Amino acid sequence: MPIVEIERVFGCLEVDIAFSEYKKLDQDGLVKLGIDHKVADTLIADNFGPSAKGVAASNIFYLLVSVAVIVGSVYLSFTYAWWAFIPGVALGLYSHRKTLGSHAKKCVAKGHHDPDFYGAVKDRGGWLYKMKEEVAEQFHI
Repeated sequence: MPIVEIERVFGCLEVDIAFSEYKKLDQDGLVKLGIDHKVADTLIADNFGPSAKGVAASNIFYLLVSVAVIVGSVYLSFTYAWWAFIPGVALGLYSHRKTLGSHAKKCVAKGHHDPDFYGAVKDRGGWLYKMKEEVAEQFHI
């Protein structure tokens, strides 16, 4: 029976990968770059992330949309049908989570192409690398 090699997620505190080395590994399909949602939100809040002003404005807009959906569904549960808040809360939370997920995707996309941004996030300990154990061994700190 063949041995299955499992990929694991490593943080910046476990491995140290320079941008040029990351690009080589990425081209060979040996690593996937990621970032925690909380770190991405912090970068956006600090006006450090990708197109921070536009992202912050869209975040506020979709947060207001999510709150309006939730409040509107609670209002409908009192005036129309008691169960109206259930889909409203579900849709509001779904919209909010999707907005937060887009921040992380935008940060990863910028880190994939911008060596300065990649280095700054790496210095903050923000990147996550998904790769096999034997690939990570050469970059362990």
